[in-house]
Amino acid sequence: MVRVGKVIDKGIDAERVARRALEGGRAVERSEDFSDLGRNADRVGHLGKSEIMPYRELQKISLPKGMERHKLIEWREAKYLGFKSRGDVPAVALWHGDHNMITQMLKHELPYGSKYWEPSVQAQYRGIYAKVYGEGSEWFNAISRYFP
Repeated sequence: MVRVGKVIDKGIDAERVARRALEGGRAVERSEDFSDLGRNADRVGHLGKSEIMPYRELQKISLPKGMERHKLIEWREAKYLGFKSRGDVPAVALWHGDHNMITQMLKHELPYGSKYWEPSVQAQYRGIYAKVYGEGSEWFNAISRYFP
């Protein structure tokens, strides 16, 4: 349940965050074929419509049941891109199903156990996140500056 009117540091209103996150609802069912979703990321739930903020700030907000926090750059990669803590990574609120689907899409593109510190792997990040979030999407634009 959202704490109506709760204001977090920097003027972030929990009710507004939750309302924006809920606006898109569940536009797409879970799919094993991620190729179309990667090209049209705005169809994934409310992708690109949720308030973007540091994960630390999003943790201070009570989300409605069924919603989760999603770091726009996976921590396994972000720590090699200069982020000092998980709390600094840009994040959004997502429905559980959307969060799971996006995590699976990212895992498919860059499997767990990859050598995230290697320049050849880091060079792939821009293309991977553009494919998953949609190049030009609000989410991709928020994180693209961190990629080599």
